[in-house]
Amino acid sequence: MVEFRQHKLYYSPSSPFVRKVLIIAKEVGLYDHIELIPVQVSPLSVNNSQFALENPLAKIPTLLVPDIGPLFGSSVICQYLLSVAESQESQNSQHLLADGAGDALLLMRFESIRPAEKKWDEFYAGQFGKVNRAFDELEKIQQNETNSDAWDLGHVAALCALSYADLRFKGPFDWRDGRPALQSWFENAVLTRDSVKNTFLQ
Repeated sequence: MVEFRQHKLYYSPSSPFVRKVLIIAKEVGLYDHIELIPVQVSPLSVNNSQFALENPLAKIPTLLVPDIGPLFGSSVICQYLLSVAESQESQNSQHLLADGAGDALLLMRFESIRPAEKKWDEFYAGQFGKVNRAFDELEKIQQNETNSDAWDLGHVAALCALSYADLRFKGPFDWRDGRPALQSWFENAVLTRDSVKNTFLQ
């Protein structure tokens, strides 16, 4: 592994995409070299002017890399961390599927906190449908999984999306219903993987 100087990560403890980065950082042994900078983010405003200078989109996660500059987006950041650790992975369909579910869950969250007179029920239902279909596909993937120890970016992204669904929508939506293989895999990862146990959404 090449020398890894201190990096800075703009983050929020409730973001599934931040958690994905933190899990990968722990898996490859780089977590202790990353300074976490908490920042409040909103789709309506920029709450940190310095953050907006580093990332014009003011979106998390954003990783500040010495001599390179800011990296935006969890997938780009994870690939960077893996490359530094000489453990490069290519993106797979499970990774993209899980990230898409995470995006839809975030849109559902934003819609759920709108003022009542501005809520768009059809939009919420459309995103909910995307999440359900994605989780159904993740269930099929787990049913066909032949290596119970498999753990890559796709698995990390799936776990983070499922965890975020628990955090924000556990009452109205329990993704475990009708998905026994996915539930079993998720519970095993939560219990056995240190990188998962030591990162959590709040």
